[in-house]
Amino acid sequence: MIFSHYDFVLSCAKILAKIYAVSVKHEQINDVGANKNIILQTKIEPWQPRNKVIITDPTATKPLLTKHEGDISAEEWKFAQERTKDFKAAPIPFEKDDDYQIDFIATATNLRAYMYGLEPSDRYEIKRIA
Repeated sequence: MIFSHYDFVLSCAKILAKIYAVSVKHEQINDVGANKNIILQTKIEPWQPRNKVIITDPTATKPLLTKHEGDISAEEWKFAQERTKDFKAAPIPFEKDDDYQIDFIATATNLRAYMYGLEPSDRYEIKRIA
């Protein structure tokens, strides 16, 4: 099996669409060319570690409220809430015969294996274990 990060992103999109009851046509979500164009147009900022000071002294007084770099403002939070007010997440029970769920588990498992230099697992073996 050839694993790619694209497979992981696609499996996440499918499972989130199911959780949020977003209807997506099977042909639409599996259109690799269209999906890659969308991904290529997405601007992703490079990751930067925060300049956060971690206090390890248990006797030190901790600040009541701190604003971290990258935290969103109240206006941004209100805008995000307004844009997502119609999305309601609903839990989905685990079903080993649901391809979306098994695809997500398999791609997450194999991404982890890749990151740790482990052998990837076969989708059917992952389904058997699940």
